[in-house]
Amino acid sequence: MKMCLLLIFLDDSIEWTEDPEVTPGLYQGDIAIDSTMHQYLRVGLKWDTFQNRMWSNRQIPYVVSPLYNAEEQVVIMMAIRTINFLTCVKFVEWNRNETDFLLIWPIKHPKGCWSYIGKTGGPQIVSLQPPDHKSYKSNFEKQSLKNTSYSFEYDFNSIMHYGKYYFSKEKGKPTLTPKIPNYHIGQRKQLSVTDCLKINDLYGCLEEKTQRNKYYNRCKTFGL
Repeated sequence: MKMCLLLIFLDDSIEWTEDPEVTPGLYQGDIAIDSTMHQYLRVGLKWDTFQNRMWSNRQIPYVVSPLYNAEEQVVIMMAIRTINFLTCVKFVEWNRNETDFLLIWPIKHPKGCWSYIGKTGGPQIVSLQPPDHKSYKSNFEKQSLKNTSYSFEYDFNSIMHYGKYYFSKEKGKPTLTPKIPNYHIGQRKQLSVTDCLKINDLYGCLEEKTQRNKYYNRCKTFGL
C-alpha cells in the first residue's frame, strides 16, 4: 500500500475532516483480502510469516494502464522510482514472461486507492484512483503490538498512519487524537524513515553490511 499512498501528494497544511482515502467494503478501508489472507487476519498481518507471499528476487513486475493521462503516469512513475531508490525492492516493467505481476489500473468498482498485500499469484490489481466518498463501511481492528511492531518504535510520521478523522461516523469528529499536543498524523508527502527501513528489513536488505549502510543512509537522508 505504500505505493498507493505515495501517489497522494498533499500540502502539509491540509488537515482532512473526513476520510480522503477510505474505500467502501475493504479491510481497513484500502486492503483487498482474498480467502487465504482472511484466515490469518488475527496474526496482525505480519507478512514475513507468509514467505510465499513475498515477491521473488525482490522484484515486482508491473503494467501501468493506458487509461491514465500523461500527468497521472508521471506521478505513478515518480512513486515507483522513489521506492526503487530507497529500497532493495525493485518495480520492473513486466516482460510478458512473468506469471505474477501487478496491474496498476483505475478500477471503478470499488473505486479508490487499494490493493492486496503481498503476491497473490498471477496478475493482480493495484487500484489507483480518487475514492468515492458518498458512503463507506470499513473493517478496522486493533492488532497486537507483538505482531505489528517489527522491532521499530511507533511512528507518527508513517505514510501508512491514519489521519485524525479516518473512520469517523460524524464529519469533523476525530477518531484518533495524539497525546502529544499539535502532533500531525496522516501525512501523505513521503515515506518516513521507519517506513523505508521496514520495507528494507522485510526483504532482508539490511542483513549484509554494505547493503545495510547503503539503504540505511538513503532512508535517513530522504525519509521524513
